[in-house]
Amino acid sequence: MTDKKIRTFAFAVLGLGLALTAHAAHVHASSKAIYKLETDQQEFKIGRHAFTYCYQKPVLAGNTKAIKKINAAWEKDYQHNQHNFALLKEAAVALNDLDTTCSSRFLVTVTYNKHGVISFRQDAEFYPVAAGYHKYNGGAYSLTTGNRIPVYDLVKGSREVVLARLKQEAEKQDALNLYDEAASNLDKLNYTIAPDGMVYIYPQFFKATGRDAIVVSGIFEKE
Repeated sequence: MTDKKIRTFAFAVLGLGLALTAHAAHVHASSKAIYKLETDQQEFKIGRHAFTYCYQKPVLAGNTKAIKKINAAWEKDYQHNQHNFALLKEAAVALNDLDTTCSSRFLVTVTYNKHGVISFRQDAEFYPVAAGYHKYNGGAYSLTTGNRIPVYDLVKGSREVVLARLKQEAEKQDALNLYDEAASNLDKLNYTIAPDGMVYIYPQFFKATGRDAIVVSGIFEKE
């Protein structure tokens, strides 16, 4: 087996008011955090099986407990993803009589970075030999505590608004039987804060695809 690993780094340095070219710093005057995106990219073949892997991991600069906690959360996700990809390779190689193409891509966008809050959206594609998925994961973290912030703390109207919108969407999708599951897992809902402060919730319990969003007014809207 020959693995070609290409490590690339896309740096986004925020807060200085400059914008530089590729492989340099991209800066925005109103931002608070400094980070880079580390990209682990691999393309290789094992016999009749082709594999594509790409994972972007945000790494925030700094030595505070909060920064270390956020970085540790992303490192844990990266290691979990590596484990899943190893299992994918084993399953594919076991199919000796078939030509297979397997891909795993997890690309990250920082969607909001102000007021001591940083929000990430992870565009996740995972296609093993059988059917896979394409969805958005995401959430926001406090740069003060390092904790992931529940979505209901970032929308106008708090928990009740989130529950009402989830129920409304479940009724549209004729999926009220799944509403209770969503409602009982509010802390785990995937979401992102958009640059304009609106909150995009991705309730993968009953939406048609994992990229469909419920858009809710956020506490940072029109700041």
